[in-house]
Amino acid sequence: MTETMSTKIYRGFRFRSHDLFDIHNVIAAWRIELAELQRRDMASVLAGLSLEIIDRNAVNPRRNAGKNPFRAAREEVRTRQKEILGSGLRDPEVDFDFELSILPHEGRIYGMVFSERPHWVNRWLAKDEVEDFSYWNSTDRPDGVSEEEWGTRGGIWQRIFQANPAGTPGMAGFSAQCTDRLLQPRLDDVLDSIQPFDARVAARARECAMDRGYAAMLADGVKVSDNPFAVISKIEKWLEDGGAHVLEEETRRVAQLIPSKINAEILTTSLPDVVAEDVGESGEKQTKTQERSGESRSDRPAPLYNWGDEDE
Repeated sequence: MTETMSTKIYRGFRFRSHDLFDIHNVIAAWRIELAELQRRDMASVLAGLSLEIIDRNAVNPRRNAGKNPFRAAREEVRTRQKEILGSGLRDPEVDFDFELSILPHEGRIYGMVFSERPHWVNRWLAKDEVEDFSYWNSTDRPDGVSEEEWGTRGGIWQRIFQANPAGTPGMAGFSAQCTDRLLQPRLDDVLDSIQPFDARVAARARECAMDRGYAAMLADGVKVSDNPFAVISKIEKWLEDGGAHVLEEETRRVAQLIPSKINAEILTTSLPDVVAEDVGESGEKQTKTQERSGESRSDRPAPLYNWGDEDE
C-alpha cells in the first residue's frame, strides 16, 4: 500500500489489550455470542425460503409440487454457500462467515473485520475490548478524529501492509474464523422466525400482481426491454396507477389461499404432487380468471395503459 493508492479500511480496529492471551479470550467469548446470532439469522433465512415454497405452492400448486419445504430450503442454502466458496461471488443472504484479520504491529494488535452481516460487524466494533481504527484517504476523515490522529492511523496501516510482499491483510498477520459453517438452527428457531400472515400475503400478492403486469405489457404489444430493471420499474409504476386494482385483487385472492398458521408439520411435510388432471383444471381456472380481469384477451383493440418509451 503506497501513499498514492486509494486506501479504504472502513472496518479497522485496535484491541485495547496488548496481550495476545487476553485477545484470544475476547475472540473465544465472541464466538460463543456469535453462535446465537448466527443460529437466529440462519433460522430467519430458512423460515423465509420455506415460506416462499409453501405460499407459492398454495397460489400455484404446479410451482413447488412434491417439495419438502424445510429440506428444500436447507439444500438451497447449502448450494448457494458452496457457490460462494467456489466462485468468490457475493451472496449476503446466505453468507454467515465472520473473519477477523489479526495484525500485530509495534507492540499493539490491530485488526480488520470481514463479514456480509453489518449488524454483526457493528456489534463487534462496539465492544469495550476494541476501539475504532478505521482509515481511508478517498474522502474526508470522520468528525471527531483530529488531522494528526488521522495521519497517524494512515501511517500505521501503511507500515502494516508494507511489512509483507503481498500487501494483503491475510499475509500481514493471521486470521480468526468466528462462525461454524456446520451450525444449523433448531426447527423451533425456524418456527419462531415465521413472518406474520399479513406480510406473507403482501409479498405473494405483489409477486402475482407483477406477473399479471408483465402479461399486460405483452398483451398491449409493448416491446419488452432486455434490461430487467427497466421492466420491473414499468410494472411498479403500473401497479401504482392503472394496475392498482390488480394488486388489491391479488391481495384478496392470496389471503384466501395461503395457510394462516405454520407449524412443524406444514414446514417438514412434502407438498402433494400435482396430477395431470389437476394441472388441466388449474390451468383452465387460471385462464378464466385472466379473461375476467381482461389481462389475456387477444381481441383488445388498443393498449389500455401508456407504458412509456422502451428505454425508460
